[in-house]
Amino acid sequence: MLWADLIWGEHYLSGMGPALPLALLCLFGAAIGSFLNVVIYRLPRGQSLLYPASRCPTCGRAIRWYDNVPVFGWLILEGRCRDCSAPISARYPLVEALVAMVSLLIAWSEAVAPTTVPGADNVYVVALGPYAWHLLLMCTLIAAAWMIFDERRPPARMLGGVLVVGLFVGAIWPGLRGGEEASGETWRGAIDGGLGLLAGIVLAGLSWPAWVRDNNRPLVAAGLVPGALLALVGVFLGVGGVAIVAAASMAGNILSAISRRLWPAAGHFGWAAWLAASTLVWVVAGGATVARLAPDSGDLQRFVAGAGLTAVLAIVARLVGAASPVNPARRESEAA
Repeated sequence: MLWADLIWGEHYLSGMGPALPLALLCLFGAAIGSFLNVVIYRLPRGQSLLYPASRCPTCGRAIRWYDNVPVFGWLILEGRCRDCSAPISARYPLVEALVAMVSLLIAWSEAVAPTTVPGADNVYVVALGPYAWHLLLMCTLIAAAWMIFDERRPPARMLGGVLVVGLFVGAIWPGLRGGEEASGETWRGAIDGGLGLLAGIVLAGLSWPAWVRDNNRPLVAAGLVPGALLALVGVFLGVGGVAIVAAASMAGNILSAISRRLWPAAGHFGWAAWLAASTLVWVVAGGATVARLAPDSGDLQRFVAGAGLTAVLAIVARLVGAASPVNPARRESEAA
């Protein structure tokens, strides 16, 4: 119980500002981003995440621990290997900085917030549960988006594993989805997660025209990726949240398809990237706190509106030639 309180409970900081906990959580996000680089490259290729250690893709020598410091290690080395001076892709510090920024934004909106305590000034409440909950979702979406950028499908074991964690943890701590957490509400948390999963699957079916244009098996398999991602988002954000995020990401995908004609590189940042961005905006703006332990009429209204808009935008995405979520013709990533 002590460990559960330490991780998921609320703690109060008195007499100090939020700068220190926010800075620590930002650094924690950068460290997670460093590990996410390994996940993005190795997991789709069936390689171990633990062995061998990170190494230069050119000379094969292991990267020293002090050169593997997120962002700063790459800057100090000026983007080159210490041993062979071969260039190291800038995507590594980019991913680390991106996750650090996401961690900071989620922490500011959910983990560290000012509160009022009688007889005390400058008090901040620290709640790590919602922060960890949404950071896990965002890291999964970011990893999936980068894998798709590399024209590789996110592994089912990654998405399925996080989905199972979301269902299990969401049942034990139903308050993570919003509302007041109370003992004996595990069944309500489980039902909410199940309904979110079902909502994601329904939205995937409504968005199907944007992805699959014939019965070609690779295209059909690629079209299952949005379904898996939407189901995952549904488990974490609930019925109303996943519908709004799905519609927003589909609108972004249409924007990418149109801008691709002016800037071809824009086509690489397709639906998965927009899904991650839309989810982050929803969480940081406080939309994730709208969900309750069981969907109410507001959740159902948001779902109906988001589902209808998703279906319409999916047809528009098909007409403007939106890119497939995963190109069946895979290519190797530039980085090792």
